[in-house]
Amino acid sequence: MIIPAPALQATASSQGLALCLACHTLQPCPPDRSIACLRCKARVSQRTLHSISKTWFFIITAALLLVPANLLPMMSVFEWGRGESDTILSGVLKLAREGYPGIALIVFTASIVVPIGKLAALTGLLLSVQQRWPMSARRRVSLFRILEFLGRW
Repeated sequence: MIIPAPALQATASSQGLALCLACHTLQPCPPDRSIACLRCKARVSQRTLHSISKTWFFIITAALLLVPANLLPMMSVFEWGRGESDTILSGVLKLAREGYPGIALIVFTASIVVPIGKLAALTGLLLSVQQRWPMSARRRVSLFRILEFLGRW
């Protein structure tokens, strides 16, 4: 008895189906063009044109904008009528020194760790697809889930 390999399982696109991203209806869709969703009339297609190029554009743009976001003053702390401008990192250090380590940790995580982590996860996922790295589907899904979790921040 021959058991079919898991890679030969049918996918939605191989069956001529696509998922509406607005209402999550699975419906017939030709592979080479987009249609209007049968339920909500949103645009549905199996593939987004130039999606890898667009993703690279946004990754590079985000990485470039992350530099001034962390180097330029982003907050001012006024104490006794005297204000002082700080970058994100110097503001985090100041908050920690002033006795607010919890707030400093939240600001550091949300402003520095999450954006860098998100860019790293998205770059890894994109490279694995574009360069056809021998990465298991389970690992790609895990990386995608990390990316989705970081996206909530």
